Amino acid sequence: MRAFPTIALMALVCVLATAPAASAQDVAVHGFASQGYLRSSANNYLGDTEDGSAEYQEFAFNIASQIQDDLRVGVQFFARDLGPLGNNEIELDWAFGDYRWHDQLGFRVGRYKMPYGFYNETADFDAARTAVLMPSGVYDMRYRDLLVAANGVQAYGRLNLIPGMNGGIDYTAFYGTTGAEQGGSVDRTFDAAYDALPDPAFGGISTGTNMTDLTVNYLAGGSLQWETPLQGLRVGASLVHYDADFTFRFNDPNFAGIYQQAGGVQDLLFTTKNTNFSVIGAEYTWGDFVFAAEQSRWKGDFESQAPSVVAQLPANMFDPSAPDGMMTEIPIAVASDQINYESWYAQGSYRVNEWLEFGSYYSIYYQNADDKNRDDPNAFQQDIAVSARFDVSYAMTVKLEAHFMEGYAQLLSDINQGLLGAGDLPDESWTMFAAKTSFVF
Repeated sequence: MRAFPTIALMALVCVLATAPAASAQDVAVHGFASQGYLRSSANNYLGDTEDGSAEYQEFAFNIASQIQDDLRVGVQFFARDLGPLGNNEIELDWAFGDYRWHDQLGFRVGRYKMPYGFYNETADFDAARTAVLMPSGVYDMRYRDLLVAANGVQAYGRLNLIPGMNGGIDYTAFYGTTGAEQGGSVDRTFDAAYDALPDPAFGGISTGTNMTDLTVNYLAGGSLQWETPLQGLRVGASLVHYDADFTFRFNDPNFAGIYQQAGGVQDLLFTTKNTNFSVIGAEYTWGDFVFAAEQSRWKGDFESQAPSVVAQLPANMFDPSAPDGMMTEIPIAVASDQINYESWYAQGSYRVNEWLEFGSYYSIYYQNADDKNRDDPNAFQQDIAVSARFDVSYAMTVKLEAHFMEGYAQLLSDINQGLLGAGDLPDESWTMFAAKTSFVF
């Protein structure tokens, strides 16, 4: 499966170069470029935003050809920069062959965008929406590497359940795999999360780990979107299931040595075979108004394959009053973890005229879906956003946006050192300004 993007790209190049049926008008070349700016009153959000950051760009170039009436091929290259992520390195965004047998059934093979929620497949395309930043609860950029695209096979189609009645059901089903590059969004998020979680077996001392590998053995899922008989209303649901292995190592060599001497292993392997990302939602278009709401859930168990051991450690590591030289037995168990995130948003936009559009949304993210108490600002993050979009021309847009935030559950500890105890904690209430301009061709 991991060879699918390369194979698909090679096949597409061969087809585009050799297919005599493809005339110049059958080949379409498009792309886009975006430049943004983020500045927050406090806290660093995905980058060094407290001091203002222009490290926020996206670039894409794609070429596609309609080889036959029922066969289409295409490829897109993509580069982005978001704080320490991306650094404008070119990646294969999607590349597939698409055979549409009839309206009810078609197939894609290669690398394709993940059908997750209403808007994940266009999340990188700034011109497709009103807001600068999508609601971060459902479209969490920290986990982009896991949700942006899949390598494998996909079936899709449209079913009209009641002949003669408006509406129908668009479906997709897919199977494949994906990857998470070293230093990418998932790697950085898991490193930050486990650095920031103290080990209760060590009296609250954070041992800190670094994710060294993520192997997605397979992923499978699908989506349903029902265009209802009520004109403008659609409802949808999607599910992505993962079977993956995560490998971590302790950051502190001294602690790693103690653990290994006591019978532990160097690499800490966590597996998950029942992890699911799910989204349900509705969208309603009424004239120049568009309203949407979605709820997402990420639930799964991470089971540790590392052995539990008992280590002899100085007692004064945990009790300062203990005499020097006194030792204590401490059970070291690399505990399994459960993820149970929940989030939702509601948004609306209004097209004033051909060049002006306003929008707003409310988004909320909970670290634990079973405990939505907001006493701990590290357990939730709320975002109220107000946006203005100016369509300067068919090819150029300019956006301005304000965010009013509560909580900081989605901040990363590597750029917010207060989460690790190295300084003050992040501010519970903060604001952020965003601006962005995009060009399409």
